[in-house]
Amino acid sequence: MNKGNEPAKWGNFELCRSLDLARGNQFATFENCQNGFRRLSDINDCFELIGKNMSNPKSLLAALLFARSHSAFIGGCGAGLSGASAEAFALSRLAIEHAGYALLIHTQPKLGEVWLNRSSDKRAVRDAFTNAAVRNALKGADEKLAAIYSHLYEATIDFGAHPNELSLTGSMTITSSGGDQTYAVRYFDDRPLIICHAMKSSAEAGLCSLHVFQHVFPERFLLLGVRDKLTVLRQDLATVFKPPPQ
Repeated sequence: MNKGNEPAKWGNFELCRSLDLARGNQFATFENCQNGFRRLSDINDCFELIGKNMSNPKSLLAALLFARSHSAFIGGCGAGLSGASAEAFALSRLAIEHAGYALLIHTQPKLGEVWLNRSSDKRAVRDAFTNAAVRNALKGADEKLAAIYSHLYEATIDFGAHPNELSLTGSMTITSSGGDQTYAVRYFDDRPLIICHAMKSSAEAGLCSLHVFQHVFPERFLLLGVRDKLTVLRQDLATVFKPPPQ
C-alpha cells in the first residue's frame, strides 16, 4: 500500500482502514497471481474496445446494458482481487444478467419499452424478464452458450450472489480458548485458493457476457477482431487461475 498520498484525516475512520486493507490485498494478488490478473485485464480490454467503438448503436438500451455489464465485471475483479469473494460472485451474476437482458431485448425489441417503464408497471417487468426467458433467448442464439450461462448463474448464487450456506461458512473461522469459542467472518480473505476461485469466476462471467453481447452487436465484434480474441482468452482458465504454491 502506497503511503503518503491519503487525504487529511483519512486514517480517522474505520471504513478507510477497511478500504486500505482491500487495496493492499489487491496489490498482493497482483504480485502473486500475475497470470490471472493479465487474463482479467485482457478480458477488460475487449470490453473497452467494444465500448469505445459503440458509436450510433442500433439500440441505445443495449449499449447502456453493455456498459453496466462492463462496470459489474470491473467491480467483480476488484472484489475478487481484494479477497471479498462472496461480493465478487454477486457482481459476476450482475455482469451476466445485464448481458442476458440485452439479448432478450434484442430478440424481442418491444420488451425494451416494458423494461424502461418499470417504475409504472413492475409486474410486467417481473413477468417478462424471468431467468427462464433469458435462457430461452440464449438457447435461440447459441445452445452451448445458454448452458454456460446457466451454469455460471447457478454457481454465482451458490458462492455469494444470494445469502446461503457456502458463502457464509466458507469465510468463517472458529477459534477455541479456555472452553470458549469465537466465531469470525473474513471480509477480505487472504487464502490464495479462495481468491483465485473468485478471480476465475470474474473471468468466466466477463467472457460469458462478451459472448452474449456478440449476438447483440455481431458486426462490431467481427470488425474489431474481438471474436477471435475471445477464442484465445477462454482457453486454459484452470491453469491461468491456479493458486500459487505455498
